[in-house]
Amino acid sequence: MFNKNFAVLDIGSNSFHIIIANSPDGRRFDVIDREKAVLRLASKDDKGVSFIKEQDIEKAIKLIDFFKTKAIMNRAEIKAVATSAVREAINRDRFVERVAEATGVIINIIDGKEEALYIYRAARHFMQFKKQKCTLC
Repeated sequence: MFNKNFAVLDIGSNSFHIIIANSPDGRRFDVIDREKAVLRLASKDDKGVSFIKEQDIEKAIKLIDFFKTKAIMNRAEIKAVATSAVREAINRDRFVERVAEATGVIINIIDGKEEALYIYRAARHFMQFKKQKCTLC
């Protein structure tokens, strides 16, 4: 029997989202808990170069540690993905390393195409399009 809990943490430009769910059969899932926290990671210097401020790295570490604790309490393995704010930041490697050192959470930075694919799949799933082709705008 599959029946596994998992947690997905989405580290976005303006907020962090976690969904903790159970998958009884490996195909569908039941949401156990979800939470959103607002934290704007993206900053730009006077030349327009994207970076993450040190104070925001510290805030992110605290948030990620909090979300990790929620996952542990639900016996869920946590997977973290980061999108454009981290992807475009000049100090993204430092951010990812600091988070890993402080929390043990490994962040996977996804590219724009992968991000769009996940959004498409989620919209298709929640709108319950099964076999027919669809275009989402």
